[in-house]
Amino acid sequence: MSFNNLSRFFRLFLFLSLFLAGFGNSAFGQRVALSTDAVDWLVGSANIGIDARLSRRVTLGVNVAGNPFKSMFGRSDLRLANFRIQPEVRYWFNRPMARHFVGINAMGGICDIILKDNHYKGDIFGFGARYGYALVLGRHWNVEFSGGIGLGVVHGYKYKTYENKPDRTNLKKVIPLPDLSVTFTYILK
Repeated sequence: MSFNNLSRFFRLFLFLSLFLAGFGNSAFGQRVALSTDAVDWLVGSANIGIDARLSRRVTLGVNVAGNPFKSMFGRSDLRLANFRIQPEVRYWFNRPMARHFVGINAMGGICDIILKDNHYKGDIFGFGARYGYALVLGRHWNVEFSGGIGLGVVHGYKYKTYENKPDRTNLKKVIPLPDLSVTFTYILK
């Protein structure tokens, strides 16, 4: 996998998201929201999401997050550089963007992580499910609390920081993807 594959993945989901959002707009009154996840910000990943209502109880969202920095908190032995995109379809039990919801999502991204002496670099693709609750704070503001679990496939390189990067990929694993988030949402319409 390479950045070109991620770019194709991103373009496909962007196209599908815009297509479905446009389809939903013709059948129902559109409701659009912008959001950001506080937990991602705590680990240094800037992020933004957009959600659009597709029907009376279904929304489609696309979240983009990334961290381009070479070190974290001034430590050279900690790097969490990444870029990821995560489209998600949610079913709301009450009405869109209020109260309880369940969702399914996909995720694709690239990462460059250093934890002490270990260096991990590569691509990750996965899927998952989540449950959450959106607390309505006002006409335009919500805060969402959600948690979920998924599976991801990591493909890339694993080596010690004091060694050269291997010539061939040597890392291919299926890993669990836990997900906790506290998301602040602004509803545009």
